Amino acid sequence: MRASGHALPVPDARTLLPDLAPALDEIRARAEASDEQGRTDPRSLDALRASGVLALAVPREYGGPGADGRAVNDAVRLVAEADASLAIVLFLHCAVTARLARWGSEHQKERYLHAIAAGDCLAASVWSEQNAGASKARLATTAVADGPGTWRIDGSKTFATGAGIADVYLVLAQTSTEAGKGGYGSTAQSLFLVDAATAGVRSRPGPDLVGMRSSATGLVSFEDCRVAEGARLGRAAQTPEIISHPHHLGYTLGAVGVGIARAALDSALTEAADRGLLEHQAVRHALAEVEASVEAAHALVDRAGARALQHRGFRIALLAKAHASAVAESACARLQRVLGSAAFVATHPVNRLARDARAIAHMGPPTHLCHEMAGAARPTSED
Repeated sequence: MRASGHALPVPDARTLLPDLAPALDEIRARAEASDEQGRTDPRSLDALRASGVLALAVPREYGGPGADGRAVNDAVRLVAEADASLAIVLFLHCAVTARLARWGSEHQKERYLHAIAAGDCLAASVWSEQNAGASKARLATTAVADGPGTWRIDGSKTFATGAGIADVYLVLAQTSTEAGKGGYGSTAQSLFLVDAATAGVRSRPGPDLVGMRSSATGLVSFEDCRVAEGARLGRAAQTPEIISHPHHLGYTLGAVGVGIARAALDSALTEAADRGLLEHQAVRHALAEVEASVEAAHALVDRAGARALQHRGFRIALLAKAHASAVAESACARLQRVLGSAAFVATHPVNRLARDARAIAHMGPPTHLCHEMAGAARPTSED
C-alpha cells in the first residue's frame, strides 16, 4: 500500500518547474512551526517565489509557461502536501493571474504579468466582508467615481488570505446602488487591481484561526484609497463572469483538499508501520479505504482541470472542491481514530491537517455555495 500513487495520469508540475521539489522540501520543513506561530514564514514564501510556481497561469507571451487547469491543480496539490496554508495562498494567486490574463487590459498585463512570471508579484483576492454573505451579494466596500479617470475606494475586508504578504490585491467593491445580477458577485460591483503599497491601504492580522493558521488570512482596509480608471478589471457587467473564470478553467480548491488528505495518509502510514499497527487487519482495511477515497477525489480534481473551457469544467471544478474537501475532513478523522489518542495531540501532524481540512469547507466558494452553483448550472450529456 502506498499513498503517493495516482488514479489518473496528471501533468507533473515538477517537470514544468524543476526548482519546485527543493522548494517543497524547504516549505515542508517549516510548516509545523508556521502553523504553531500562526503566520507565514518569510523563508517559505521566498522559496515559493523562487520555485517559479507563481508563474504557472501566466501566458507564454508574458514570460510564463501558460499552464492549464490540470497543471495548476497539480502544483497546488503538491504545495498542499507540504503546507496547506501556503497552497491556499498559491491557489488564490493563480486565480487572480488567470483573471488578469483573460480580462486585463494590455497595460494591466504588461504591468503585472511579467512581474508575476519573475516571481516578483504575489496576487491576492480581497472580497469577504462581515454581513456580505457567502455569495458576496451585499458589500459595504464602495468604489466611487471621483473626478475624471479616478476611483475612490473605501471599506474593510475580512478573512483576506494573503493580507500583508501580497503585492497586489484584487478588490471587489460596490460601484452601483442599483440591484445587480449574479449568483457569486454582482453586476453592480467591480473588481480593481490595487497595489498593496497604495496610499490608504492597510493590512493587519485577523482572528486567531483554528485551521490554515499560516495563510496570512487577515484584514485589509481601504480609506480614501484612490486608483486610476485603468485599475478596474473588465467592466461591472462582467464581474460575475470574471469571478467564475478560474472555475471554467478547471481550477479547484479541491486540489488543496487532496493534498491535505494525501499528507495525512502518508503520515499515518509511516506511523502505523513504525508502531506495528499494520499487523492488525482492521488497521490495514481502514487505511485501504481511506486511500481509495483519496484516489477518487484526486481523479475528480484531475478531471476538473482536464475539462477546461469546455463549458463543463465549471460544474466539475465546483463539485471537485466540495467533494475533495469533504474527503479530506473524513479521511483525517478516520486516520485519527486509527492512530488513537496520539493523533489528537495538538502538535500531531494529522491533527494539524484535520484542522486545515475543516477550514477548506468554508473557503470560497464555501461548500454549500459550490453545491448551489453546480446544481444551478445545466449538466451536459458528457457530465
